[in-house]
Amino acid sequence: MNTIPTFRQFFYKRALLLLAASGVAFTAAAQHQYLETANPSAISAHQLRQLLVGSADGVDLTASVLASNDSTRATSPRYEQSADAPVRPAHTSTLAPVANPTAAGRNVLRVDLANMVFENAVNFELLQSKPWALPLLLSYERQLGKRTSVGLEALLNGGNSEQRRGGGGLQLRYYAVPSRRVSPLAGFYVAPTVSYRKIGFQDERILAGKPYATVRAAGAGVYGGWQAGTRPNAHGRRLILDVAVGAMHWMPTSTTFNGEAAMPNTYEYRWTRARTALDARIGLGVQF
Repeated sequence: MNTIPTFRQFFYKRALLLLAASGVAFTAAAQHQYLETANPSAISAHQLRQLLVGSADGVDLTASVLASNDSTRATSPRYEQSADAPVRPAHTSTLAPVANPTAAGRNVLRVDLANMVFENAVNFELLQSKPWALPLLLSYERQLGKRTSVGLEALLNGGNSEQRRGGGGLQLRYYAVPSRRVSPLAGFYVAPTVSYRKIGFQDERILAGKPYATVRAAGAGVYGGWQAGTRPNAHGRRLILDVAVGAMHWMPTSTTFNGEAAMPNTYEYRWTRARTALDARIGLGVQF
């Protein structure tokens, strides 16, 4: 008779332990499901039985089961990112740099074209066949301030077949009406200029092989012109066109005649006297 009450007590205790273990297991499962919503079946039936048996034996296996489940999750291909899934960029907050308009450089190199055309037109006046002339008037301009610049000129192989010229010059420019673009050295300008010229007059009928007269002269004057160009490229370079007209006053510094003096009303005679001459420039070059 005592066996039955003892068995009942053991059964009730065992049932209570199983009930408590079930509550602990389901509580752990609910907590893990809350943390890992992407995998509702994270705790398997085998792990649940481990929890129940461990609780019945008085051993808490909740932490070890959850730890093993986390390690399984870390190595499971189920949680790996699909190869077809779009890859999220690492830095989504980085903005691409905005390209600013590039300003042209502060230097200009030009070659004058008007001098070539004019001298060859004079060279072939009255359809007389004479050698071609290739005068080179080169100029370099450097920006000083927002509206000012300084320039150097060099005349090489100037003149025509009857008068050979060489020399140089210094020019200051003030851009009274600058261009509205981002590039400097553009717009309408006024340019005071000082120059030096050496002119050799040649005529094989008078003196063969060398000039029969040489004149050196210094001049000062002013030009007014307009300079513009294309849009600068990524390196700050662009093509430019420079058109100018002006007047120069020349004073001879020395005159040398070989054989005979200059006759009045001749070109060389005019260079032996103070004179004022008009001039024009059409320059093509590059700004950098």
